[in-house]
Amino acid sequence: MRKPPAIGLTALLLTRMPDHQANLVAWRFLDEDERETYVRHNVRTLRGEYLPARLWRMLVRYLYEFQYLALGAVEDRRGYFFSSTWFAEDFLATGILEEAGFDALATAVADLCASYAVDERRFRRR
Repeated sequence: MRKPPAIGLTALLLTRMPDHQANLVAWRFLDEDERETYVRHNVRTLRGEYLPARLWRMLVRYLYEFQYLALGAVEDRRGYFFSSTWFAEDFLATGILEEAGFDALATAVADLCASYAVDERRFRRR
């Protein structure tokens, strides 16, 4: 029996959570400039990396990578994301997704990411 697409896409998103956990740990060892470089390097267009048939996979990856902006100092995360990735042109302008749909999905992924935390007691203070 075939899984509904939402279940498959959610499972795909969950495969990225170990990366998110590693970022939470690594953040303690990076200075502000290193963090910003990392964030801005990872929030980029994915147009050339996915064929049109993999549009939903690209959406999942964008939703995950949008979360990087919460780790940086970008004030207008949504605006930065839309203007630096071609996401608005590829998903919103084409009618594939509405802004409210993006916001709802991004919030759901943010809530998932927020459920992970680092046990600060495991770090030594210098």
